[in-house]
Amino acid sequence: MILVVGSGGNAQTYFMEFLKKNNVHINDSQDKDGLKHIANPKNINKKKLTSIDKCIFLYNDPCKAILSFFKKK
Repeated sequence: MILVVGSGGNAQTYFMEFLKKNNVHINDSQDKDGLKHIANPKNINKKKLTSIDKCIFLYNDPCKAILSFFKKK
């Protein structure tokens, strides 16, 4: 599995859905597994950690991310 992590507000869900449509095995794009916005790798339980082959960390200008959250109301 490829772990896709980010703080949000940077088109992360869009990117994750693109990967899923192209048959790439990733963590849940709706964060049902609790991995989408994880702040620290130590917070991943050992069972989930063994299934992670790679990690993609998405980031953006923090000000733009905050504006994105406010636009969603």
